[in-house]
Amino acid sequence: MAKDAAYEDVAKTINRMMIAKGHDNDDYLGNNPKMWRVASDDDTKLKKNVHINMGFNVLPNDVDAIVADAKEALAGLFDEVEDIEFKTVDLRSGQHEIVIDAICVESNESEKKLSEEKEQERKKAEAIRQEELKKKVAEEEEAAKLAAFEREAEETVKKYLVKLAKCKEQEKLDEIFDEIEVLHDDKKISEGQFNRLFTIYTLAEDRIKKGIPDKDESLLLNLRYSGKIKKAVTEHELGELRRTIKQHFENGELNNEAFESLNKEIDGKLASRKNLFSLDAKVIDIKPRKGESKQDFISRFMSATKEEYPDQKQRLAVAYSYWRNR
Repeated sequence: MAKDAAYEDVAKTINRMMIAKGHDNDDYLGNNPKMWRVASDDDTKLKKNVHINMGFNVLPNDVDAIVADAKEALAGLFDEVEDIEFKTVDLRSGQHEIVIDAICVESNESEKKLSEEKEQERKKAEAIRQEELKKKVAEEEEAAKLAAFEREAEETVKKYLVKLAKCKEQEKLDEIFDEIEVLHDDKKISEGQFNRLFTIYTLAEDRIKKGIPDKDESLLLNLRYSGKIKKAVTEHELGELRRTIKQHFENGELNNEAFESLNKEIDGKLASRKNLFSLDAKVIDIKPRKGESKQDFISRFMSATKEEYPDQKQRLAVAYSYWRNR
C-alpha cells in the first residue's frame, strides 16, 4: 500500500533528497508540487500525475541525476512510478526551474476491497451452484435407480404371480412362498408387492385345501375374481364384478360351481359391509373418461370424493378399483 502522498510529503521528500545531494539554500530554492488524478483502466489502482517545479538560482550540472533521485524518492511515497518526464526552464527573473511530471500509482483500497468482496461472492455463488448441481445429479441418479428397481421388482412379482396361480401342490406352493420371503428380506420387492403375493398365496393355499380339480379351466378366473371381490370397497365395484363374472359364465369360461361361489362371496360382502358402500350419485358418476390417463383420473377422483371417503387410503383404494374395472 502506498504511503501518504500529500503535497507536503512530496515537497519534504524532494527537499531532503536535494540536501543529501549537497544543494543548500544558495542555489536550491525549494519545490512546489501539484497532483491530479488521471484515468486508469484498473479500478483497484489510483493514478496521479505528480507535477513538481524545483527552483534554482544557478541551474545545477547534474539535472539527470536529480531527476533520477526524484523518481526514486517518489517511488518511496507511491506503490509505483510508471513514467517520468522533465524539462528545464529559464525564468525572466534569472532563476531556473527543473519541471518534473511523473505518473504515480497507488492502491485504491476501497475499490480493491470491493473487488475482493465481489470475487468472494462470486466464488460463494459458484460453490452453491455446484452443490445444487451435485444434489440434482444425485437425485436424478437415485430416481433412475428407484425406477430400475421398480421395473425389475414388478417383473419378479409377475413371474411369481404366475407360479402361485399355476401351483397345484401345497409343498411346492410353500417352496415358492419361501422364495418370495427371501426376495422380501433382501429388499428386492417392496412391502406392497410382498402383500400382493401373500394374498395370492393364501388364495392358492385355500384352493388346494378345498381340492378344486387341477384340470378345471375356470380355476384361474375363480381365483382372480375371488381376490378382486375381497379388495372391492363399493357397491358399484361389486356390481361391476358380478356383471363381468356373469359374462364369463355365459361364455363358458366359468363352471357352475365357480359361478355360484363367486356370487355368494359378493352377497356375503354386501351383507356384512352394507353401511360402508353407500354412495351418492356423484361418486358413482366418477369413472375414467375416454383418453384420460391413470394419473389424471386418480387425481380427479381423489379431489372429488373427499366427503364420501374422508379416509385417504380408502379413497385411493376405491379410485384404483374404478381404474382397474374401467
